[in-house]
Amino acid sequence: MKSIRRFPLLPACTAAVVLIAIHLLAQTAGKKTVDLPEELTDQVKKDFESPDCLENSGRSLEGQIRTEEVDLTKTVGAALLVTGLGPCMTTAAGNSPFLIYARFGNNWRKVLGADGDSVLPLANMYTGWHDLEVTYRNSETETAHYIYRFTKTEYRAQSCELVVSDSRSEKSERKPCPGWKSK
Repeated sequence: MKSIRRFPLLPACTAAVVLIAIHLLAQTAGKKTVDLPEELTDQVKKDFESPDCLENSGRSLEGQIRTEEVDLTKTVGAALLVTGLGPCMTTAAGNSPFLIYARFGNNWRKVLGADGDSVLPLANMYTGWHDLEVTYRNSETETAHYIYRFTKTEYRAQSCELVVSDSRSEKSERKPCPGWKSK
């Protein structure tokens, strides 16, 4: 007990470190970096809405994207998260385009196209697919959190919450995104 009295913040700091580690592990859980299948190359170029940037950058497509296998459902064998990287794909706020493709039989189909800072599968499932949270960074102090739900053919945004942080007081305010209507 003596050491706890000398360091009263030790339990709180330890708990904070554990929570941060859990959050970082959750971001990488269920993701494995893979090569983009050749049959998806032209589709990915088309689906990223900046083909001129991709073509004129002087870099290969593989050098401008990261492809990861993600576990979104037990009913479809593979799903791929393709993230745009680099100066022509990433905004100043750190947002990048995300595409998710799922393999149905022998064919790949785009099931999500979104922009953001991160995309995470959530524990909640609908029609056998995990819901997704896409975080879009508006500024250093403001982020929008979109929840996407699979609707048997694609992911669609279901809700949006704006989180505004006050760096001086370390408090956050949560509210619905302006103009957002719940689906």
